[in-house]
Amino acid sequence: MIGVPIVLFMIGAVIVAFVKEANRKGQENAFTKALNSVNEVVKPEHRTLLVGESPRVEPLHYLSWNFEVTPDMLPAHVVGKFSASGGFSNDILVYIVDEEGMINVRNGHRARLYYNSGRAAVGSINVELKPGRYHIVLDNTNSIASVMTVTNDITFVYHQ
Repeated sequence: MIGVPIVLFMIGAVIVAFVKEANRKGQENAFTKALNSVNEVVKPEHRTLLVGESPRVEPLHYLSWNFEVTPDMLPAHVVGKFSASGGFSNDILVYIVDEEGMINVRNGHRARLYYNSGRAAVGSINVELKPGRYHIVLDNTNSIASVMTVTNDITFVYHQ
C-alpha cells in the first residue's frame, strides 16, 4: 500500500510539471493567474502628485507633465479631481496622451486621448494605464484672454 505522503508528493509533482509545461508553451492557467493576483496584492502602493497644486495656464497655451508606467508598476492609475477658475467660463481641458500623442499635440494635430475631460470647470479622473510614457495636459488654448488657475490633486498611483 502506498502511503499518503507519497501520494501527495506525486500529485504535487504532477501539478508543478503541468504548470511548468503550460508556462513553457505561453499558456496562462488559473494557478498562474492566482500567483499574479497575489503578487499585485503584496506590492505596496505608491502615490506621486503629477501636477502642481494650482498651476496657472496662460491663454492660448497648455502645460504638460510627463510620467512613465513600467510593467512592474501595474496596476497603475491616474486619479484625482480638478477645478478651474479665472475668466468668463472657468473651464479647462484636461487630457492624458502617450508620447506619440504629445508630438501631435505640440504640432496642433489630433491625438489619441486616454482621458479627456472636455471643457470643464470641475472634473474627476480615474483611468488605468498600461506600460508606456504618458503626459497629462492642462489645455487653455481655446481661451484668447483668460488665465486659468487649476486647483487639483491629480495623482499617479502604482504598485511596485
